[in-house]
Amino acid sequence: MNDSSVMPGAEPQFLTGGRTGILLCHGYTGTPQSMRYVGERLAELGGHTVSIPRLPGHGTHLEDMARSTAREWLGEVRRAWRELAEHCDQAFVMGLSMGGTLALSLAATEETVRGVIAVNAPLSLNNPLFAEAALADDTPEFLPKIGADIKRADADELSYEGTPMATGVQLYALMATARELLPRIRCPLLALYSREDHVVPPENGDYLIGQAGSGDKRLLMLEDSYHVATLDNDRDRIVDETLAFLAAHA
Repeated sequence: MNDSSVMPGAEPQFLTGGRTGILLCHGYTGTPQSMRYVGERLAELGGHTVSIPRLPGHGTHLEDMARSTAREWLGEVRRAWRELAEHCDQAFVMGLSMGGTLALSLAATEETVRGVIAVNAPLSLNNPLFAEAALADDTPEFLPKIGADIKRADADELSYEGTPMATGVQLYALMATARELLPRIRCPLLALYSREDHVVPPENGDYLIGQAGSGDKRLLMLEDSYHVATLDNDRDRIVDETLAFLAAHA
């Protein structure tokens, strides 16, 4: 990917640490910035190797995202996974929002994933207006921003100021594919969902736990964050729960 026009702060990040690694995936219209705090704390407190890739079409210009596809997003996650595996003996994958959906898809199709952590990962949106717009003939090229759903007053997400509707169908295809793949997830699973989320219905957590094939799976509700929980009031709880999950399954 060409990094010449990447937004300041949206750059990918790779932190070399120990032989246990974790891949962190950001969400739809977002950037690695949304995962940076969690990633840096995992590296600092746990000594882990951390990779935060930038998904194709993200962190540059809306027109770039409009041309990107779910296949490209998942392809970059797989590329970053292979790169991480070169530095580690074992690795985990974690994702926020659509990044969680990508993480679940990777865990379902890659046997070397040691464990998967999904934070407010959508498997359905329960948003008929957005679904209609994704296929309507007269939908504008760009709709208003859907990100930055954060309770914490001093936090903000670096993301696009709009949503390219050319990728709406891509998002729905990704969610549908992930739902089909859930029974194939066999590695340990930790699902973290905000009880109040204005983007992804919290009921996705119950569905994920019910459908995933993992024998070791757990759902935790986040009580003090909205959708972008990795930047919100529960961010340190996410770090602590992730560190405990890695220690238990490494």
